[in-house]
Amino acid sequence: MDTEGPKTIDQLERGLDEAYKQRDDRAQRRIWKELKEVAHSRRVARVINLRDVPEHFHRKLKMQAAAEGTTIAVLIIGVLTEYLERHGR
Repeated sequence: MDTEGPKTIDQLERGLDEAYKQRDDRAQRRIWKELKEVAHSRRVARVINLRDVPEHFHRKLKMQAAAEGTTIAVLIIGVLTEYLERHGR
């Protein structure tokens, strides 16, 4: 992985995968630090943990996400976005 210029999260993740394959602890620590800095500087997202989701509901979400080729998080963010566009202030 080259060291020139700012890196994207994808580039850093690829570098991290390579560092794990090579068992390069120093590179792993460096890349994790860079990933944290990028996420923090961009304020990429906040983590919300959702508890007590009924199993059947989770299963349906998972199946729907797979059918759409996406993730549960993307589905939920889409629904929240639609809700806020209609009801937000």
